[in-house]
Amino acid sequence: MIRRATMVLLAAGGIQSLYAQAPGIGAWESYTAMTSVRSIAVRSGTVLAATGGGMFSFRWGTETFERATNTNGLTTNDLTAVGLDTRGRTWVGASDGAVNVYDSAAGRWLLIDDIRLSNKIQRRIQRFRTHGDTVFVVSSFGVLVFRTSRWEFGDTFANFGFVTSPDVRDVVVAADTVWVATSLGMAAASLHAVNLSAPSSWTIYDTSEGLPSNDVRSLEAADDTLLVGTLGGLVIRSAGAFAPHISFNGASIKRIIKHQSGVSVLSVESGSVVVSEIGSVFGSRTSLPATSAFQSEDMARDKSTGTVWLTTTSAGAAWYDGSGWRTVQPNGPLSNQFLSLGVDDGGTVWAATGIDNGGRGFKRFNPSEDEGKRWRDFTAATHPVLIGNDYYKISIIHDGSVWVSSWGDGAVKIVADSIVRKIDTQSIPALGTTGAGSPLFTVTGSVVADLDGRLWFASYLTTSRMLSRLDDDTTFTYFQNGYTSGESRFTSVAIDRFGTKWLANSESMKKSATGLYYFNENMTLPGTQGTGGWGHVSQSTGLSDNIVLSIAVDLEGDVWVGTDLGVTIFNEPSDPRIRRSTSFPLREQTIQTIAVDALNNKWAGTKEGVFVVSPDGAQLLDQYTVANTNGKLLANDVRSIAIDHKNGIAYFGTEMGLNVLSIAAVQTSRTLERLALGPSPFVLPSTDPLTIRNLVPNATIKILQVNGVLVAEFAAQGGGRAFWDGRNASGDLVSSGTYLIVAFSDNGEQVTTGKVAVIRR
Repeated sequence: MIRRATMVLLAAGGIQSLYAQAPGIGAWESYTAMTSVRSIAVRSGTVLAATGGGMFSFRWGTETFERATNTNGLTTNDLTAVGLDTRGRTWVGASDGAVNVYDSAAGRWLLIDDIRLSNKIQRRIQRFRTHGDTVFVVSSFGVLVFRTSRWEFGDTFANFGFVTSPDVRDVVVAADTVWVATSLGMAAASLHAVNLSAPSSWTIYDTSEGLPSNDVRSLEAADDTLLVGTLGGLVIRSAGAFAPHISFNGASIKRIIKHQSGVSVLSVESGSVVVSEIGSVFGSRTSLPATSAFQSEDMARDKSTGTVWLTTTSAGAAWYDGSGWRTVQPNGPLSNQFLSLGVDDGGTVWAATGIDNGGRGFKRFNPSEDEGKRWRDFTAATHPVLIGNDYYKISIIHDGSVWVSSWGDGAVKIVADSIVRKIDTQSIPALGTTGAGSPLFTVTGSVVADLDGRLWFASYLTTSRMLSRLDDDTTFTYFQNGYTSGESRFTSVAIDRFGTKWLANSESMKKSATGLYYFNENMTLPGTQGTGGWGHVSQSTGLSDNIVLSIAVDLEGDVWVGTDLGVTIFNEPSDPRIRRSTSFPLREQTIQTIAVDALNNKWAGTKEGVFVVSPDGAQLLDQYTVANTNGKLLANDVRSIAIDHKNGIAYFGTEMGLNVLSIAAVQTSRTLERLALGPSPFVLPSTDPLTIRNLVPNATIKILQVNGVLVAEFAAQGGGRAFWDGRNASGDLVSSGTYLIVAFSDNGEQVTTGKVAVIRR
């Protein structure tokens, strides 16, 4: 039995916009789809919607939105219930049993965690009901009585005497009787019974007593009578007997609400959503126009205006404006799937959503736009040229364009938010068909630019056109894998500084164990002259695993290959047969994505969170999980990572939404030159400073620890040189260790890096 509630202060400031103030380094934000509304409440002209991506409020008068997520007040985003108590507090329940309460007077969120931490298997919060100073918390397993005056739980009603445990749906108090709606019928007990935890205190009502269905969804008390909504119709209990409301025979009743002028009923009839009004309990029924545009499970009524608000499963909140049904939802992504990410040169984030009929197109997020315009979704419905919605791969080309590749419909080119070109089996030039039962079906992988600015397209399951080079607007050169006569499955391609193409064969949701391929059309790689420039590495020849999920070329030119069992690092890409290493902190991890930051650290997205390792992979610098971020990370299964070096933002894509982490802003490198540093090692104390050479004019120097912490920053002294005395910003000599030197021009367009070992005597 749950007795005492745990109260935890979660956040100050209430339900607020995620951009209410600029976040500092280490600050988290979440962006989630708030299209699926599960529960709804209305207070003083403000609509409160509990969704699968957190909660949003909509202020009717100003038509403004505010959001609450796991990063600004909520324990989790998977919400299932919202309600109001008599003191104006907002109660929010989640699928895992967490209860968050927003106290507007104090401006803070509170957590009641007892249900979530209980040993119950099904802990979903279904509904909140207020009776005086009591809030009945309806969970899947029972009804819990919460005394707000003492801020603790009282009784728990869970054993009603049913043969098996039902799914509990609703509760109401009528004439000193507690009525509980369940999936197996109703249970009733006197409010003053000595022991409501005992099944002997309860009486069960089902179809044998007159209910049209045992699946009871909603209860309401009005005029000393009980209204019962079931999946088979509406019945009324009065004078100890049930009587059907004939006009609702066969209707699936979702919600009943009593109000000053009568009763509102939400039902589904012949596949359409219907909202009806009953002037009295047995009175005649009038209905708003039925709609099949959306499905709805819950309803709320604005006391001041009489407006009825509905939940929808995919379009936010809905209301009838006198001429038709309208829906509202905050600007945001349509889907929580972020399987591939990229940040363009302007800081806009692009995301793709899925394959095998699981995609919702692709989307872009521009944090510099007004809040209502930051997100834009591209789907086949809004852009018919896409044909389908299975777009799964983002490729950023540093000429102002973005390519988005699909699972079946080729790839599209985006410039300035517009689709300007599509490459597929029917275009000029044309990609090869994948041969999956349709001559038009083609799966396109990454699109990358080589050192000469030509674009390369990877393809999946093609035998003759698995790699294509766009030589001009109308001409492809096709390259067939000379290493094998079988099928080559390429979904990702990266190009190193020697022009070699490195090809991955798998995605997290579509794995192929065919190893790693590489290709250089100039046949400059040792051992590839007889294969037309192709080479292959497998687990038997040194690869961590044959399932290759990700590839990245770092700032040193090393090629990092992420597999199902860790990372293989090619330290000498000019000859992939030699000088391989691995990252011990990433051993046996599923490396779904690799991002390289401006300090050459690697960010790896895995099934167990995000790992940040040093440039050589030997040292674990940081790790982010759901547990160690206090739930800020949306999921440990991180599918994609992209880094905005200029603005200091790391983006983590999951199937539960997009995470944003503020990091130190370091402009991405635009040159492959390295700084000349000496002496190395730099022994302290020293009468001679560290000399930093090969600087651009008007350079600024940053000295950083390997984990990115800033030690010192100063302007170069001139003449292409700078001098560091080994001291931090406070004037103290630094400790022994490896330090990163970052030099950048005054316009930020040229950056050079280096590192030095410091020995403190």
